[in-house]
Amino acid sequence: MDYVSILLFLLVLVLVFYILIKQRGAERDLADFKVKINELNQSIPLWVEGAVAKTFQSSSNVFENIFSSAIARSADVIKGAFATSLKELGIQEDLGN
Repeated sequence: MDYVSILLFLLVLVLVFYILIKQRGAERDLADFKVKINELNQSIPLWVEGAVAKTFQSSSNVFENIFSSAIARSADVIKGAFATSLKELGIQEDLGN
């Protein structure tokens, strides 16, 4: 009976060590997971900020092109109207056309 008790004690001891080792591994995995979550928490706002800035830059370029084109067309229309008015008044003026 002594051998059975010793064997059972050793088996329980091995089981306790196995559980402790697994628990420490799980704690390390959890700590690594927390570190990765913190890194994501820090990098996501930077990523979003960069994406928003890029979107605003693209939008501002589009608006700039639209407004520049509209201003150029308006200037052409005004020049044409002015030239037509001068012709109707009998004044011949070269407006750079």
